[in-house]
Amino acid sequence: MPVQQEDANISSDDSSDDENKKDTPQISQNAPTKWDFKMLKAAYEKAGINYQYVHAQFKDLIMKTLMSVEPTITANLQKNPTSRNNCFELYGFDIIVDANLKPWVLEVNVMPSLSSSSPFDKRIKTMLICDALTLVGIRGYDKSKFHS
Repeated sequence: MPVQQEDANISSDDSSDDENKKDTPQISQNAPTKWDFKMLKAAYEKAGINYQYVHAQFKDLIMKTLMSVEPTITANLQKNPTSRNNCFELYGFDIIVDANLKPWVLEVNVMPSLSSSSPFDKRIKTMLICDALTLVGIRGYDKSKFHS
């Protein structure tokens, strides 16, 4: 099952002791709370954090979370077997990364908001909708090429 990732939230864990903070690269406390993955990668690389490692942990965490509810998803899918090939669900994962670079699921939204409160949100959610429609086989088209 493809996993679409809308955004990433970063927060630091102030409960860790000062000794750990000296050894762990830190992201500024004034950093934005909503990031796309390009922004996250750039910030992690600047701070000396292995982005690929953390991103792989995101994927692992998301897959394990989905696997934990697979029986429920499968049962709901089997309620209407005639439309099995033309349905999908979109989940919104809110993930936080602690000072030890371990991601934690804060919540999973089964009906994530697709409204946008900023140009950044609009860009992210437009790409998300395009990716979701592409995954289910709906392709966009160029109006100028279509009408010529």
